[in-house]
Amino acid sequence: MRAARTRSSHGLATARATAALAASALLLVGLPTAASAAPAAADPQGYEEVDHGIGRFYANFDEQVLLFAAGTAEDICNGVDEPTVPARVYERRDGGTDLKVTARDVPIFLYESPLGAPEFVDQTCGALFDGDPTTNPVPPFALGTASLKERIEAGPDGVEDHSNGVNGTATSADGTQWKVRTWADFVIDNGVLIGDPAEFQGLAIHEIGN
Repeated sequence: MRAARTRSSHGLATARATAALAASALLLVGLPTAASAAPAAADPQGYEEVDHGIGRFYANFDEQVLLFAAGTAEDICNGVDEPTVPARVYERRDGGTDLKVTARDVPIFLYESPLGAPEFVDQTCGALFDGDPTTNPVPPFALGTASLKERIEAGPDGVEDHSNGVNGTATSADGTQWKVRTWADFVIDNGVLIGDPAEFQGLAIHEIGN
């Protein structure tokens, strides 16, 4: 697989995954709210440290590339628990909370597929469990690591503003290296994802040599 010199995620109207399917898969991989995060330790400096799951995926439908962070598509099929990292939760005066995460060396996996991530996971699970030895899951074409940043602003009214993304590099089996950057900015209102995932998230990727 070869990429254009620069890849962007604009023009996601070609996305095959529906908003409903993408929303359910986003939650499956793990987008915990500040309220649901498990307490790990109290801190006298004004925040609480919690364990926060970091399984994420992003798509670039123009270039037919998917990026899974912190776990593979097969991990999802096999019910593998997503990794967690410490996050800081700050209590706001209005009764809301802010959750902030910065994680380094998060494993990333790049796949080539025309499918949206939910459909790709369904396809992967089918290949794993259909009992046919001739069908195999599509493997990632590149592996690497990235830094992940995330912020969740949860209001007292149940509305949450989410922002997350990764920035890193991945290497193909032939030694080709890829620079990748992802982003997602969306709102969850009382547990309901607002908007179309094909429009509020993206993945940019370009080749940096071998």
